Amino acid sequence: MNQVYADSFQSLHFTLCCHWFQCLIHAGNLVLLFFSRMQFVMLLLLYGGC
Repeated sequence: MNQVYADSFQSLHFTLCCHWFQCLIHAGNLVLLFFSRMQFVMLLLLYGGC
């Protein structure tokens, strides 16, 4: 009984870790996208101002 509980807890922990990792990757991609967009906008403003 204890082994089953340990296994289910381990699988739950693994699932949560995977989900958190996916969320982290997704957030990282969004941040990268945001910064590349901002860089693009800054370049446009810089060249537009000249």
